[in-house]
Amino acid sequence: GNVAGISDVGGFMGSNRNHGDVMYNYAVGRVTGSGYRVGGFVGSSDRNSILANNYWDMQTSGITTGVIGSGGLTSADLQLPTTPTDTVYSGWGSDVWDFGTREQYPRLKHVAASDVANLFKHNPACGAAVGSSCGTLLEGQDIGLLNLEVAAEGFNLSPRFARSVYDYRLTVFSDTQSIRLIAVAYAPNASIRIAAANAFGEIVASATTSSAIPLNQNRPTIISVDVQTEDDKTNRYSLEVNRLGFALADAKVDKDGDGLIELNHIEDLHAIRYQLDGSGYRASSTASKITAGCPATGCRGYELARDLSFNDDASYRNAAVNKKAWRDGAGWQPIGTELYPFVAAFNGNHKVISYLRINRPDMDDVGLFAAVGRGSRINNIGLSDIEVIGNNNVGGLVGINRGAIANSFTMGDVKARDSAGGIIGEHRSVGAIVNSHASTHVSATDNVGGFVGFNEGHIGSCYASGNVEAEGNDVGGFVGDNFGGSINNSYATGNIEGGSNVGGFGGSHNTDTGIIENSYAIGKVLGRSRHIGGFLGINNDGALTNNYWDIETSGRKTSAGGDGFSTEAMQSPSASTDTIYVGWSSDVWDFGTDKEYPSLKYINGGDVAYIFKENPACDSSAELPNCNVPLAMQYVGLANLKLVPKAFNLLPYFENFIFDYRVTVFSDTEHIRLIPTAYNDATDILIESNAFSESVASATTSSAIPLNTDSATRITLRIQPRSGEAVKYTIEVNRLNFKINDNRVDRDGDGLIELNYLEDLHAMRYQLDGSGYRAGLTASKITAGCPAGGCIGYELVADLDFKDDTSYRDGSANKKMWQEDEGWLPIGSERYPFSARLKADDKTISNLKINRPATNAVGLFGAISKASRIVGVGLLNIEVIGNSKVGSLVGVGHGAIINSYAVGRVDGQGYSVGGLVGEHYTAIVNSYADVDVSGSSQLGGFIGLNHGNIGSCYARGNVVGRDYDIGGFVGSNIGGVIENNYASGDVTGVNNVGGFIGSNKSRSQVSDNYALGKVLGSGQNIGGFAGINRGISFSDNYW
Repeated sequence: GNVAGISDVGGFMGSNRNHGDVMYNYAVGRVTGSGYRVGGFVGSSDRNSILANNYWDMQTSGITTGVIGSGGLTSADLQLPTTPTDTVYSGWGSDVWDFGTREQYPRLKHVAASDVANLFKHNPACGAAVGSSCGTLLEGQDIGLLNLEVAAEGFNLSPRFARSVYDYRLTVFSDTQSIRLIAVAYAPNASIRIAAANAFGEIVASATTSSAIPLNQNRPTIISVDVQTEDDKTNRYSLEVNRLGFALADAKVDKDGDGLIELNHIEDLHAIRYQLDGSGYRASSTASKITAGCPATGCRGYELARDLSFNDDASYRNAAVNKKAWRDGAGWQPIGTELYPFVAAFNGNHKVISYLRINRPDMDDVGLFAAVGRGSRINNIGLSDIEVIGNNNVGGLVGINRGAIANSFTMGDVKARDSAGGIIGEHRSVGAIVNSHASTHVSATDNVGGFVGFNEGHIGSCYASGNVEAEGNDVGGFVGDNFGGSINNSYATGNIEGGSNVGGFGGSHNTDTGIIENSYAIGKVLGRSRHIGGFLGINNDGALTNNYWDIETSGRKTSAGGDGFSTEAMQSPSASTDTIYVGWSSDVWDFGTDKEYPSLKYINGGDVAYIFKENPACDSSAELPNCNVPLAMQYVGLANLKLVPKAFNLLPYFENFIFDYRVTVFSDTEHIRLIPTAYNDATDILIESNAFSESVASATTSSAIPLNTDSATRITLRIQPRSGEAVKYTIEVNRLNFKINDNRVDRDGDGLIELNYLEDLHAMRYQLDGSGYRAGLTASKITAGCPAGGCIGYELVADLDFKDDTSYRDGSANKKMWQEDEGWLPIGSERYPFSARLKADDKTISNLKINRPATNAVGLFGAISKASRIVGVGLLNIEVIGNSKVGSLVGVGHGAIINSYAVGRVDGQGYSVGGLVGEHYTAIVNSYADVDVSGSSQLGGFIGLNHGNIGSCYARGNVVGRDYDIGGFVGSNIGGVIENNYASGDVTGVNNVGGFIGSNKSRSQVSDNYALGKVLGSGQNIGGFAGINRGISFSDNYW
């Protein structure tokens, strides 16, 4: 396979250390690395390790250098030998390798593996006992393609080529008439046939370039690549080719002659990647550079000529062709790379780019710009309603920054694994940013900040107002890890939740060269482990001067740095004092009224970084904002918005920078009330709807707002600050429309209320003990038909499907609510669990969708009590996403589950995640889960965390965990009894990873079980059946 990375990158191995022995191996994939220690076979190896008789292909890898113990050869040299020689494959055994023909790389044979590990001496890995003959070829080595690429620079398959992926897309330029393909087969003598529906057909040899394949003019071109081996096995790859349709309407690219090329359409924004220094305009990598209109000294960058929206056809030159490419699939391709960063000027002219969408969870350096280099300058740009997903170094504007940024902002969502920030993912030491802000919801694992994830650079007069969520460490409202960077005159207002090293402003502050000064934080701070502070989580020798946090709003009285004050004390000063805001300058800060926190002013930036001394970030010109006036959008709008009754929830959840919401109320709800809380009490709040109009004070409850009976009700809230423009929020209120046609809710008198529709299933939440039927929280309880002793639960009398209109009483009104956005709301909670019976009589519920990554106790049922009993429930094609305590059927189970099952996918962002139940305490029998499970820790194919009894059950889904206690059946068993069960799915994790159980502790009993799945673990305690066992009874278990 191909390998791409930064440092310690190799075709076979990245790094070999600590007495590692690596012998008799080879690699042929392409290798690219932008940093240090990049090799065709291994990136780096220490002196204590052994490398011997290893090889790589210099032609296919593109690498000609390597370390001692590995040799680079040509493709012909590696394919030519049919037996080991003194120069190639020296010492390689023919009982292990089949050297094939003179046109093949060596292939592996099945071996007993006694030389690999003592385990295999008594249990050989081949032979009749395991169903494979020793000395025969491993399966699948000659099937399909090793690589497929377009024979032209700048054209890339989407997704990237992988052997197991068979369907691809390719977007080419509008003037591209044909393409050529290079298909490299695993078996060099394989027959490769390339064909297109437009009458093209050709048989080519492996690793050769095809003839020109003509492309259709007005529709996509479908190309098939069939790979057939000597044993007549055929693999087909399919490629859909579309044209990127745009052309310049005017060859003059710099119309005003200021040296900045005008960007009028999204296609122009896309074209920046083809001329990263801004010296001209290139429509593609092969297009000629256009410089018409540039001054005599040449063009030096780009400028945005108008607002652009990825959702708006008018923002495209050719929306019919190009809009789908940047809105669907992986979305926008970030501009530049760390190796080839953007190195020009970019002036946004105070324009806004909206609805940027990037969905590249496996890609590093992700943002509108992937990487911005030293000497570049980004000014006056706003990003609104963004959705950015990446792996490492992910920010709304820039993934990794070494340039200067001023007067810019982002609003939306950023998700990543590591080093994620609202505006910048990783801010390097030469980088500088001033007068900017991020109103962005940021979620990741480690190094997570509302403004910047990892900081080594210079930051001044900036703020972050979005919430921050992280599973791991170094989490802050403004910066995740400040590693030697300087941050001054900045603040954070968002709420923060993380593991360790969590702070309202910064998670971790490291090295004696780092400094944070004249800054504050007011957000709520929650941490699951240690080093949790109101301002700073942990400080390792970093300097701190005159920093503060609000002990009331944060919920924290301690911090690793800064001084804590009450809300009143934080808001009351109208200037710097001797006790609070000591030394803070009125040139930088506006201290407002006695009910306002300080807000920032525009600064020229000269005190932050040298680059701004030569090119100030503010002045009296039309291009830049005036100095000493407030930064835009500070403390405007609402800090929170709640509804009364509390049973109603806004969709999406309230965020200051999201302005449009929906809410669904019960069919009998006649009115609602709102509680809007402004950022400062001096704000005027006007609520309007139909004939209703009322001004309310911040944090007070409005009068009753009447709702329409036959149509949606639209409510607007106009928030007017003491200065500046008003902000408007809208709420669309819809009714949950259904009614019971027959007041007899228990028609057969068995004490179980019949559930005929999904609305009936939904209604269980309003009578959790099953003693009657309530259509809504305020509706009357109906008991007609119940026996003398009363009803005790519910029974499913029909198969229900969330995608089928016939499963609803009113599909037109209710279907959208449970199929889009957050989907189904789990029934019951840990505080108020479901406490009745549910009998399904082998009926099924299909296409359940739950998308609540910030919610605990998630499943069809959020929680069930000891009094509950669930029998015969089948869940098909489910997709359940939650935080911790997540299962398809039940999030937290204290009741009995019998004869039930689930099929689909479950993902938990945190801990205790299982295919059927997240956290289990009582008994489950005769049940199964065919569910793929993913999450962080305590993950199991059947149960995440078990304290109860489980018998005669099985799990066959794959389990992938990012941390510890990962098992094919149970992640962590603490005091539970598990007998007569099995697991067959593959299991992947870090520590305490087992094919059946990850971790077995306390007074646990595990007997008469087995596991079949492949087990992979990158840390400690990895086992075929159990990762680690400390239980009192463990017997007759097999793998």
